[in-house]
Amino acid sequence: MKNSVIPLAAVLGMVISAAPSAWPQTPQISVWKIDVRSESGESLSHYSAEIYGQLHQRMAADLGLDNTFEFRQVPCGQYLVVVHDASGIAVHQEFVSASASEQPVTIQLPRKEASRPPSGPVSATELRHPPARKAVRAAQLARRFLQAGEFAKAAQQFRKAIDISPEYALAYSGLAASYLRTGNYREAASEASRAMELSQPNPADLCNLALAEFQLGRIAETTATVRRWLAMTPENAKAHWVLGLLLARDRRTLAEAAPHLERAAEEVPAARPHWEAVRNALAAGQQASR
Repeated sequence: MKNSVIPLAAVLGMVISAAPSAWPQTPQISVWKIDVRSESGESLSHYSAEIYGQLHQRMAADLGLDNTFEFRQVPCGQYLVVVHDASGIAVHQEFVSASASEQPVTIQLPRKEASRPPSGPVSATELRHPPARKAVRAAQLARRFLQAGEFAKAAQQFRKAIDISPEYALAYSGLAASYLRTGNYREAASEASRAMELSQPNPADLCNLALAEFQLGRIAETTATVRRWLAMTPENAKAHWVLGLLLARDRRTLAEAAPHLERAAEEVPAARPHWEAVRNALAAGQQASR
């Protein structure tokens, strides 16, 4: 499934143009390997990764058949590793050390669960200026708090990450998710919007923004946001369900709501009563008009 973000090649082109022309003259590792493991056991086919050094130099690699990234002629030192899934979406990032005597390095990808902060595209600004090591650690701790249901603590750590690295888009996404769970809807909407300003509109942030707007009673804004969300993920049954429910609130858009709820009912059992109610209402309206 394609996502509507800045094309990856364009983003990387901006990074390369901003980077120094050569790597530092330090000892190099001829072949540096990073093993990738997934807690959920999902297929990692077509995953890719980039590494960024302290001077923001970049190297890229595709995942091999043995779930290993191989980078060549890598200077020893600290690197930010950004892992992308098959759609080009950044799903994980962390700092690692490149050392000839300590390899391969192992990276553990988090489970893809609703409780995890939404993944979003890494912005061009963030690629030029990767988040500081302490910011990434704070965000990793925040994710653990989210998974444990300690949402206030998660928000505190995401805010710490932002204080350290103000252009860390994924930290804003996580902060929005934390605020949603603590009922701070105005702040959640603000942080989700800020995350997309730093990166690009993406399904996860649009979903969070829509939920916040709905809780604030901004129905027109919610509907517009969900339409944007659905345009990026046209096969997302839950997005069809939400849009259908919003449209069904007004009799003037009841007919438009029907196909969305019908589509949602195919995959989401909880959507079936809503689809039946709208279908019956439309049928009753047609009989009354005869």
